[in-house]
Amino acid sequence: MDTNDNTTLHPAEEFPVSKEPLYKAWTEPGQLKQWWKPMEKQLEDVQNDIRVGGKVVYRFSEAFTINGEYKKVKEGDTLVYTWIWNLPEEVVHKGDYLLTIKFNGNGNSSTLDVTQEDFMDEHAIQPHKNGWQASLNDLENYLQNEIGK
Repeated sequence: MDTNDNTTLHPAEEFPVSKEPLYKAWTEPGQLKQWWKPMEKQLEDVQNDIRVGGKVVYRFSEAFTINGEYKKVKEGDTLVYTWIWNLPEEVVHKGDYLLTIKFNGNGNSSTLDVTQEDFMDEHAIQPHKNGWQASLNDLENYLQNEIGK
């Protein structure tokens, strides 16, 4: 995981699955609820209208919500959308970001490349960097357990 400059974060991870199950784990509400727990909060509701102009809303009870709008969609390959944190308390910097998610792979391995842009400064990146690392580890564990079934 690396940063390109002081306003962009670029985590990437390789997974031992083809890109189709990786894409589904990222986009299907039932799967997303099983592995993604930012700040150790349970994802309770997902609205994911995957099309340009479609809305994405992740609701974590009263803890917080993340919402955005798809700007670019290439099914199974690339998703670009806004990513707006709505926190009742300022635990982390409330932010409005742009995410680009790329699913690359062939055969039985794939790579997830994330680019998160528009941080105010380098200080704002650190909590997100830690969060992405934990989430990508959780995603890898989830995929390994699902493939083993």
